[in-house]
Amino acid sequence: MPDWNIPFKFYIDACGDGLGEALHQVQIIDDKATEGQLCYISRQIKPTEARYGSRQIQCLCLVWALEKLHYYIYGSVFEVITDCNAMKSLLNMKTPNRHILRWQIAIQEYRGNMTILHKAGSIHKNADGLRRWALANTPDNPAHLPLEDEPQIQIEGINITDIGTEFFEEVEEPYKQDKNCHILTSLLDVDCKDTSLVNALDEVWRNSYSEGRFHLFDGIIYHLTKRSCVMTLCSRLLINTTLNECHDSIYSGHLSEDRTLEKVKNCAWWPSWRKETIEYCHTCDRCQKANRSTGKKFGLMIHNQEPKSPCAVVHMDWVTALPPSGDKSYNSCLVIVDRYSKTPIFLPCHKDDTAMDTALLLLPLSLIFPALIIFFTGLGESSTSTICAGVGFFLEGNLSSSGWKYGLSKLTGKTGCFLETFSVSLTSTAFLPINLLIVKGPTN
Repeated sequence: MPDWNIPFKFYIDACGDGLGEALHQVQIIDDKATEGQLCYISRQIKPTEARYGSRQIQCLCLVWALEKLHYYIYGSVFEVITDCNAMKSLLNMKTPNRHILRWQIAIQEYRGNMTILHKAGSIHKNADGLRRWALANTPDNPAHLPLEDEPQIQIEGINITDIGTEFFEEVEEPYKQDKNCHILTSLLDVDCKDTSLVNALDEVWRNSYSEGRFHLFDGIIYHLTKRSCVMTLCSRLLINTTLNECHDSIYSGHLSEDRTLEKVKNCAWWPSWRKETIEYCHTCDRCQKANRSTGKKFGLMIHNQEPKSPCAVVHMDWVTALPPSGDKSYNSCLVIVDRYSKTPIFLPCHKDDTAMDTALLLLPLSLIFPALIIFFTGLGESSTSTICAGVGFFLEGNLSSSGWKYGLSKLTGKTGCFLETFSVSLTSTAFLPINLLIVKGPTN
């Protein structure tokens, strides 16, 4: 028997002959984790589906299997295991065709609970056999899919659910221990006008009572608004259950903050219901993971203090994709720009140089100016830390460094564009301006 508190394993496979799916689950049997099968389904493909490509037929298999086994996996966590590696990008495909787009929309409700994993075809045996010898797509197959020309029978019905008396007793019983609910029951039961009892209510309860929002019916206090009339709760257990059912349960599906507020508003009332609902949504672990911000990391908009002397602060970046030249076939250039004088330094290097190689290139400049601050443009945190550690090792901690986020420094980017022109213009002196600046600079 399936255990809906344990994740399911969803094995799928498809080919030009049929679709196959095997539903497994790992359960503890005799103190040992054992993976066992729960259900097998298969069917032959329809004539129109025979024209699908390999990726489309795999996606079709997933959508069909989710539809047929919806009552097994809805609201549960499960893994989709397939031998088609392209399936892992199904949900994130940027330019899908009309079939893929329709299937993406169809499986959105499972997105938070579903993980797609790849498994080599040589060990993907259970679903592989099902799709090779698939059952005929006929009505006697429980997993069959009707052809498009078959008439669909529409059935209209109304679902009515009766709530047992135990539920109302569970709501009414805590009224006796809560001061405000006990006073309201006394005031509303006999239509009492005792001012002392009204003044004994807390401010929120007293204001709602003065506005005529409370009504007593069969021992239950109801809170009335313009568009709703809901039960009043005072039990912490019932309040937590209400929040869970309106946000976490399979009937809610982790709704947004606004929709959860609307659902709680039409379900129950207590004084701090709005504040607690917002806090519940903000502390939901699954919502925080699913709604994390994506995209590039942008730098902090802060103003850096301008240096007051040359070579106190420099920016650096790389110019790559250059034709190999020189005895060592250099194909890149490390561009260093002094922030004070806007003077560039060009150091030849290789595209595959490591962070420690870059640290060795910076070492001569750091020895001349021990108070140097370097801003690394477009580098990751790991590379920046390695370069700083390398230079700092040789200088025994005399280098001050700072990571520079993407897109904030334009000095090195602009200088790199004029690299070729700048180099040609200085051939008459054979010295760069920074060389002359270093000669005139401090000699300590």
